[in-house]
Amino acid sequence: MSTQAHTKSAAGDDGSSAHKMQQITCTQCDRTVDVPVGDPFSTVECPGCGTAIAVPAQIDQFQLLRVIGRGAMGQVFQAFDHKLGRQVAIKVVRHQAADSDEASVNASLEEARALAALSHPNVVQVYAVEQKDSQPYIVMEMVEGQRLDEIISEQSPLDEARVLQIAIDVAKGLRAADGVSLVHGDVKPANILLTPQGVVKLVDFGVARFPERIEDPKYLGTPQYVAPEVVRKQPIDHRADQFSLGATIYHALSGRLPFRGQTVEQVLRARLDSQPPGLRQVRTDLHEQTEAIVWHMLHPDPQQRYATHDDLLEALEGALEATLRGPAEPNVVDLSQAAQTARRTKRRRKVKAKTARRPLIYMLLALLLIAAWIAGVLWWNASQKQLLDDYSQIIPPKTHRNTPQSGQPERNPIDGVRSPQNSAPPTAKPPG
Repeated sequence: MSTQAHTKSAAGDDGSSAHKMQQITCTQCDRTVDVPVGDPFSTVECPGCGTAIAVPAQIDQFQLLRVIGRGAMGQVFQAFDHKLGRQVAIKVVRHQAADSDEASVNASLEEARALAALSHPNVVQVYAVEQKDSQPYIVMEMVEGQRLDEIISEQSPLDEARVLQIAIDVAKGLRAADGVSLVHGDVKPANILLTPQGVVKLVDFGVARFPERIEDPKYLGTPQYVAPEVVRKQPIDHRADQFSLGATIYHALSGRLPFRGQTVEQVLRARLDSQPPGLRQVRTDLHEQTEAIVWHMLHPDPQQRYATHDDLLEALEGALEATLRGPAEPNVVDLSQAAQTARRTKRRRKVKAKTARRPLIYMLLALLLIAAWIAGVLWWNASQKQLLDDYSQIIPPKTHRNTPQSGQPERNPIDGVRSPQNSAPPTAKPPG
């Protein structure tokens, strides 16, 4: 942009340290235009040619040309560095968001300087960390490109391999930030840029912090993507960024936010104890490996996520290889919420009915065992009796020569039964 800035300026009305320019030069007719009283970045009309001109602002040697991003912590401007003659991006923290005590300001500057020492192709380069009127601002590399959230809006859902490659590049940038002990704190599609050359850039480290210094992380993150431990105000580490990246992947692949609600509170509470529906329930053509990775990244418990960025990168690269080898097997699961609820209810009823039948089954088994035991005893007794009968027929009992009672026949085992007249003992003859 060729608009020339004059050094004469007035304090801005937006509460920042930027100052509105009092005079600007028209880019069409080179006429000097007096800027009336008003906010920076308002529009004035050139009296010479009628061209609409955006009123810039000034902060130190940087001429702020236009707002290119807004957030809870401040605004990001496209700016021109008059000393070095280059386009830059500047994040100016709002006075309302900046801490007033000197210790907090110094801590923020130290963290930003650590980021300035970070050089990685997938992380926007920080050129300088300055402050004006006790207000820090960060001078960064100006990246031309399209934000991922814009791409999602235009092309949703995105190709699986493309999303995995973007995730790999972002994870590499996060690994580099973790190398200097920084947590990004606000990973989301709006903070991921794709340059015309296809390079992925992770931008807006304006809320990055050293994890051990975070006592109240309520200022970190965006509700739709922030990790549960941030919501609970618990200690955080690199796995909080991992969760936000997982939510970003979920959004890009499914075309829907992973956590939704009517209010910010509902959106925040949605992630505390549960996870969103599996990706293959929302989109059936995705690979199971991709679904499993996102499931781990979105786990409410940080301990269940990937332990390191290296572990995450290994998983993402494996999923990308599987995607490039061929399409996934379709997921034939009925995606209807009502059908899913009915299946769950049916399973619960089956389990409940099976549990209720168990005492009856045990009782029947006990009765069967008792009946079998009784039958076995009866069979044993009957078999023993039959055995005795058979034995008595083979070996008759011994007989005694006792005089039978009157009228009873004598049983002789050899001669058979004698008649009563023959059964009397023989009469002994007298001698001689």
